[in-house]
Order: sequence, then C-alpha cells, then structure tokens
Amino acid sequence: MKNAPVIRLAKAEDLPELIFLWQKAFGDEEPFIRGFYSLLPGMGFALVAVHENRVVAAAHMITGMDYIDSAGHAHPAAYLYAVSVREDLRGAGIGGILVEAAAKEALRRGAEMITTSPAEESLYPWYAQRIGTVFTLSRTSHSALPGPMLSCDPISAEEYACRREQLLSGRPHLRVSDAVMQLQELLCKCCSGGLYAVPGGLFTASVFGGEKAVLSECIGPDPQQIAASAASLFHVQAAEYCTAGTGSPFLSSTEPIAELTEWNLIFD
Repeated sequence: MKNAPVIRLAKAEDLPELIFLWQKAFGDEEPFIRGFYSLLPGMGFALVAVHENRVVAAAHMITGMDYIDSAGHAHPAAYLYAVSVREDLRGAGIGGILVEAAAKEALRRGAEMITTSPAEESLYPWYAQRIGTVFTLSRTSHSALPGPMLSCDPISAEEYACRREQLLSGRPHLRVSDAVMQLQELLCKCCSGGLYAVPGGLFTASVFGGEKAVLSECIGPDPQQIAASAASLFHVQAAEYCTAGTGSPFLSSTEPIAELTEWNLIFD
C-alpha cells in the first residue's frame, strides 16, 4: 500500500460500504447490520479506514457499559466489536492501526478500560500487543436437554436491563445501558429468540435451526433448570449456556476483572 489510509469516525454516507464490509467479514443478514448501526449513536461509535476514497476497514466501540466491581464501584468500559478489513488488504497493518485508534478514542471519551472478545484464542496476544488487553476472563460451557418448563415470559430490553441490575446487585458484573440491551435483543430476535424472564431469573436466547438454543446469559438460582426450560420452549434438542469462572477465556481487558464477574454479553 503506497499511501497510508485515513482513519476517521464513520459517517451516515458510509453505511452501504459498511454493510458490504460487514457481510463479507461476518456473513450476517442486512436487517441485523442496519439495526446495529441505527442503535450505534446511542451506545458507541465506529471508526473507519479510508483508502483511495473507499472504506476498507471498520472497528466499532460499544461504550454504553460499566464494570461494577466487587465493592460496587462503577468503571466505564468500552467493548471493541466487529473489526473487519477488506479481504485484499488484510495483512497490510490496517487492522492494527484502526484498533489502536479506536481504543484511544474510547479512552478520550471517558472509558477506564478497553475490552474485547477475540474470535480465536490465537488472537489474544495480537490484541494484547495492540491495545494492552492483557487480562482475561473465563467461563465454562454447559448444555441442558429439554425439561419441565418454568414460566418463560418475553420482556423488553428496558425491563430486562432493570431486572438484571436487581438480580446482580452486590455481585461483580457488567452493567449495560438500555441501548446496549436493545442490541442484545436485536441479535436474539434475528436468530428467532429473545429476552425472557423466569421466576427468580432471566435469560437471553438465540435459536439455531431446530437443534439448539444458545443462552448468552442465564441468570437465576438454577441455571440448568432455566436452560432446560428454554430448550423446551423453543423445541430444540438442547440449550447451551455458560457460567463464570474457570474454563475457556472469552474476554480480554486492559484492567483486571474479578474471576466470578457476570459479564456474559459479548454480542456474538
């Protein structure tokens, strides 16, 4: 590449190129992508790399969130999401320049910590080198077969966020704004799922064919029972969910996060 790309905030007129870039990189359907960009002004920002008057890379920062530590103190956090580079320009260093710029912009806007969920475990060192995400959070995966159903009531993103804070009060967790919770709702509904309340708990669900439901979050006194209820609700073979603690890394951060933090939401 003869000339370095220009890094700038995304503009409304970039949307067609952003949609094209996103679909090539991640394969998502256009309704979800358009929904994401409609929510973005209320929950974060996007940076793009422009080369020869074309958007060739994009990185997104979700900033409508706080890490609530074990003492109950709130730390504004930013989550690096959906980084993509045009296929023919990968390996030219554009991605690294872009994520570094995105992290600096998030810190300038008040974030105290930068987080991300690398798509592959091999990418953790790359992000650590680029943006300093040297601390990791792990979780353990579980699966539940269909079982006796608890009452599962669909609820709005705003109600879910409110109930979530009540359930997680006194525990280290990720607190999200209504707009960020709307993103999780959009993601679930685009996968034939949604946000649900059960007696004493909550769960988010995305459904994949008739085979499985994936619960990005499953909060309550008996997560296994909640997951079994979700499997029955969606008539799938099993429901998958995770619990905080030991297991596989799923999040990296520039600052330490308590091991049993209820983070859960990474919008994958």
